[in-house]
Amino acid sequence: LITISGGLITILPTPPSSGGTGTCATAPSGMQAQSTAVTALNIRRGPSTQFETMGTLTPCQIVPLSGFRNVDSTWVQIITSNGQTGWVFAQYARLGIPMASLAVSN
Repeated sequence: LITISGGLITILPTPPSSGGTGTCATAPSGMQAQSTAVTALNIRRGPSTQFETMGTLTPCQIVPLSGFRNVDSTWVQIITSNGQTGWVFAQYARLGIPMASLAVSN
Protein backbone atom coordinates (compact mmCIF):
# COMPACT_ATOMS: atom_id res chain seq x y z
CA LEU A 1 0.00 0.00 0.00
CA ILE A 2 1.43 3.36 -1.00
CA THR A 3 -0.14 6.60 0.12
CA ILE A 4 0.95 10.14 -0.70
CA SER A 5 -0.20 12.92 1.59
CA GLY A 6 1.21 16.41 2.01
CA GLY A 7 4.43 15.55 0.22
CA LEU A 8 5.09 12.47 2.40
CA ILE A 9 5.08 8.96 0.97
CA THR A 10 4.13 6.03 3.16
CA ILE A 11 4.79 2.47 2.01
CA LEU A 12 3.29 -0.32 4.09
CA PRO A 13 3.68 -4.04 3.41
CA THR A 14 0.52 -5.98 2.79
CA PRO A 15 0.10 -8.52 5.61
CA PRO A 16 -0.61 -12.13 4.69
CA SER A 17 -4.26 -13.05 4.84
CA SER A 18 -5.39 -16.13 6.69
CA GLY A 19 -6.90 -18.74 4.41
CA GLY A 20 -5.37 -17.48 1.15
CA THR A 21 -2.69 -19.27 -0.81
CA GLY A 22 -0.11 -16.48 -0.49
CA THR A 23 3.17 -17.25 -2.20
CA CYS A 24 3.53 -20.81 -0.92
CA ALA A 25 4.03 -23.42 -3.64
CA THR A 26 2.04 -26.05 -1.72
CA ALA A 27 -1.02 -25.99 0.53
CA PRO A 28 -1.91 -27.96 3.64
CA SER A 29 -4.40 -30.80 3.41
CA GLY A 30 -6.33 -32.76 5.99
CA MET A 31 -4.93 -32.47 9.51
CA GLN A 32 -2.15 -30.04 8.55
CA ALA A 33 -1.33 -26.41 9.26
CA GLN A 34 0.90 -24.13 7.20
CA SER A 35 2.66 -20.96 8.33
CA THR A 36 1.51 -17.92 6.34
CA ALA A 37 3.78 -15.55 8.27
CA VAL A 38 6.43 -13.74 6.24
CA THR A 39 9.02 -14.34 8.98
CA ALA A 40 9.51 -17.13 11.52
CA LEU A 41 6.26 -18.00 13.34
CA ASN A 42 6.70 -18.70 17.05
CA ILE A 43 5.55 -22.03 18.45
CA ARG A 44 4.48 -21.60 22.07
CA ARG A 45 3.89 -23.99 24.98
CA GLY A 46 0.32 -22.69 25.38
CA PRO A 47 -2.29 -20.65 23.49
CA SER A 48 -1.06 -17.14 24.38
CA THR A 49 1.98 -14.91 23.96
CA GLN A 50 2.36 -15.29 27.74
CA PHE A 51 3.68 -18.83 27.17
CA GLU A 52 7.32 -19.61 26.47
CA THR A 53 8.49 -19.96 22.85
CA MET A 54 9.61 -23.51 22.09
CA GLY A 55 10.59 -23.12 18.43
CA THR A 56 9.51 -21.55 15.16
CA LEU A 57 7.96 -22.44 11.82
CA THR A 58 9.50 -21.08 8.65
CA PRO A 59 7.26 -19.34 6.09
CA CYS A 60 5.17 -21.92 4.17
CA GLN A 61 6.26 -24.79 6.47
CA ILE A 62 3.58 -27.47 6.84
CA VAL A 63 3.17 -29.41 10.09
CA PRO A 64 0.57 -31.84 11.48
CA LEU A 65 -2.31 -30.52 13.57
CA SER A 66 -2.97 -32.19 16.93
CA GLY A 67 -6.73 -31.69 16.54
CA PHE A 68 -7.17 -28.90 19.10
CA ARG A 69 -7.84 -25.14 19.13
CA ASN A 70 -8.44 -22.71 21.95
CA VAL A 71 -11.98 -21.63 22.86
CA ASP A 72 -12.00 -18.45 20.74
CA SER A 73 -10.19 -20.10 17.79
CA THR A 74 -7.24 -17.67 17.89
CA TRP A 75 -4.64 -20.44 18.46
CA VAL A 76 -4.25 -23.95 17.04
CA GLN A 77 -2.17 -26.79 18.44
CA ILE A 78 0.40 -28.40 16.14
CA ILE A 79 2.83 -31.30 16.36
CA THR A 80 6.47 -30.28 15.99
CA SER A 81 9.11 -32.21 14.06
CA ASN A 82 10.33 -33.80 17.30
CA GLY A 83 6.83 -34.98 18.28
CA GLN A 84 6.01 -32.30 20.87
CA THR A 85 2.78 -30.33 20.78
CA GLY A 86 2.88 -26.55 20.63
CA TRP A 87 0.59 -23.64 19.75
CA VAL A 88 0.69 -21.16 16.85
CA PHE A 89 -1.37 -18.01 16.36
CA ALA A 90 -4.21 -18.96 14.01
CA GLN A 91 -4.11 -15.67 12.05
CA TYR A 92 -0.80 -16.87 10.57
CA ALA A 93 -1.78 -20.48 9.97
CA ARG A 94 -3.63 -21.89 6.97
CA LEU A 95 -5.42 -25.11 7.89
CA GLY A 96 -6.17 -28.13 5.74
CA ILE A 97 -9.54 -28.55 7.52
CA PRO A 98 -12.15 -26.10 8.82
CA MET A 99 -11.23 -24.51 12.17
CA ALA A 100 -14.60 -25.54 13.61
CA SER A 101 -13.74 -29.21 13.13
CA LEU A 102 -10.94 -28.94 15.73
CA ALA A 103 -11.88 -29.75 19.33
CA VAL A 104 -11.58 -27.05 21.98
CA SER A 105 -8.68 -27.72 24.33
CA ASN A 106 -9.30 -27.61 28.07
